[in-house]
Amino acid sequence: MVKLFNTSTRKVNRMMQLLSGALLSLAASTSTLAAYDSHERFNEFAAELEKEHGISQQQAKEWLSQSNKLDSVLEAISRPAEKVKSWADYRKIFLTQKRIEQGRDFIRDNAELL
Repeated sequence: MVKLFNTSTRKVNRMMQLLSGALLSLAASTSTLAAYDSHERFNEFAAELEKEHGISQQQAKEWLSQSNKLDSVLEAISRPAEKVKSWADYRKIFLTQKRIEQGRDFIRDNAELL
């Protein structure tokens, strides 16, 4: 298994959950469009990212300053799931040979950054 960011898949998944949850919280609690980097709770969020995942506050600010609010995404994720799937069900959908090859290509093409 290839490890991204010198960490386990479980830790990367947790980091992505934290980041997406924080973005949703920021989006839901502000009327400012896509200004997540200037949200009143940004410093709290950035400090947690840095402490738990080693992502600098400056990097978080840079990433979030480039973000766009997509109402269609916010609406889609706010609806309850029609059916709860297990990892085995999702694996069939998302872990395909094509995606494995694309992931391998991505890692090769971005090895210096990773």
